[in-house]
Amino acid sequence: MKLVAVNGRAWSSDVLQDALRASKDSKQPIDLLVENAKFFKTYSIHTTTASEIRIWSAPKRPVLREMF
Repeated sequence: MKLVAVNGRAWSSDVLQDALRASKDSKQPIDLLVENAKFFKTYSIHTTTASEIRIWSAPKRPVLREMF
């Protein structure tokens, strides 16, 4: 699984960090476009607390490490 885009922008660590920071003050989800075996799917991630944002951005998170 490969992360392609975050909120409609080409993925980079800066773009992801910007989306995580912006989600603290917004009820809008973070949209992740991922590619898996030549198929694309968008996942909407709703973050509601700072602790959830820290979990999603943690470098040891296996699912995110696989995507990045």
